[in-house]
Amino acid sequence: MTGTVETENQAGKAPWWMTLLRMGPLAIFASALPGGVNYFIILFLSFSQPVEETGVFRIMISIFAIANLLALSESQKIYIRAVAQEDRAAGAALFANQAAFALVLFAACATAIFLGSTLGGIEFNYSEPILVITSLSALYMPTQCYMAYFQSKRWFFGLAVAETFKYGAALSVFLLATTNGLETTTAVYAQLATMTAVNVVYFSMFSRRFIDFDLLWRRASALLGVRPAAEARMISFAVLAPGMLEHLDKFLLGAAHGVAAVGVYALGYSTGRFLYNILKPATYVFWRGYVDTMPTPRALALVCVGFSAFGAVAAAIFLALVEFVPAMETFRESRYVTVILFLSWGIALADAVYTQSYSINKDRSARDVLTANVVGALIAMPLIIAGAFVPAAGAAMIVFALYYPVRHLAIMIMLSRLDGANKQRGSIA
Repeated sequence: MTGTVETENQAGKAPWWMTLLRMGPLAIFASALPGGVNYFIILFLSFSQPVEETGVFRIMISIFAIANLLALSESQKIYIRAVAQEDRAAGAALFANQAAFALVLFAACATAIFLGSTLGGIEFNYSEPILVITSLSALYMPTQCYMAYFQSKRWFFGLAVAETFKYGAALSVFLLATTNGLETTTAVYAQLATMTAVNVVYFSMFSRRFIDFDLLWRRASALLGVRPAAEARMISFAVLAPGMLEHLDKFLLGAAHGVAAVGVYALGYSTGRFLYNILKPATYVFWRGYVDTMPTPRALALVCVGFSAFGAVAAAIFLALVEFVPAMETFRESRYVTVILFLSWGIALADAVYTQSYSINKDRSARDVLTANVVGALIAMPLIIAGAFVPAAGAAMIVFALYYPVRHLAIMIMLSRLDGANKQRGSIA
């Protein structure tokens, strides 16, 4: 197969860096748009609105991200394999699986909020956002699978065009809403509704190419038990613990120090993760190759060392800018959060490459990814717990930020140990 990352048994294949140069820019552009748009909005709100509005936006986006996690967002990896193997029955199973979980999630949230308010007299601050956002996610996530089709076919130019329209429209709607005096909450609803509407259009255009709808209508419930659906659940459950914890810090910080603190933290956090969120999608160009092969330890080491050095340089430049450039004063309060995340780029990207390749590879077990992610999240969780009890908001932000490099490192170590144990038993050639 042409165009894979440096892999085991790669004789006769193009070097990973040639593939990256050829397809990486388009893959990065297309997949970095969601994070790029959200970061632009955070900057816009941080410099033009009270800091509380940035906090409100960040909490709303975290609710959407958690809803998508619970709606089996990691199914995309299994979709890629199904498209690569031209298995439309697997595509039908994956769609049924994801749609079922998304609808159950919305129903569960609606029931819990209704019972809590009517029977228990419990008024939850985020009841309305949860109901609106989970209803949108129930439609958004199952129709998001068009991206996996483009990625598996390596049609990155078409994907870049499609995503530019989608997120450009969503950003325009958000800015139009806020500049016309609507609340940030309403603007986020409009943003997410626009993204969902575009998803539905793209899904209607491409889904018949990789989903057997005739089989879906005849055997929807039976499809939930087939192997691709089970693997999608396993991989999605694998990221659930670390993914949920990745958003829990914002809620705990808001509960302890107010939504304004969340706004400050969101600016530092998003700045520190922004380049990582741009660089991580570059690995998507290798996803089709990961079905058959794994990246070598040497390739993973190069990613870790190279981007750790890059992050250190970026951190030094950032601190100098905050110190000496008046326009950067807004970043001062959360600068150490940003620096911690800059320094974790290498570990985070190496973890992304390793866990993604392990998830997709036909010879590896999704159960190992689940185990490694749960163990990694548990190892790093004391930092989230400790951050909730730190009395000073600035210090709490630093403790929360340390969760990210610790979690990524713990996942890589655990997954490597599981892989080594499998090889010793002879389960992997």
